[in-house]
Amino acid sequence: MGTNYDVEMNACSQCGRSDTIHFGKSSAGWRFTLHVTPELPDLEAWKRLLWTQTIRDEYGRKIEADYLLDLIRAKAHLLRDENATNDPGEMYDAITGTFS
Repeated sequence: MGTNYDVEMNACSQCGRSDTIHFGKSSAGWRFTLHVTPELPDLEAWKRLLWTQTIRDEYGRKIEADYLLDLIRAKAHLLRDENATNDPGEMYDAITGTFS
């Protein structure tokens, strides 16, 4: 079991539609899996969005940036994904491409 998190961007004040970018996933027993792209290659790049955009979990609940960053820190000691592309010393696992 796990929970996916998305960042909403470019929200329309008229219709409420927005673009979403998958931020990552928190799964029981594993480090937080951060979705990285060439434009958002690490957590520091993502933080700029987290403080200025709306974050939602896969159930539609609004999530505060502080809560999400605390969650990542709390899971830093857990199992590492063998597909992670970042340095093992980071507190999260970076994954490219599509995942759920």
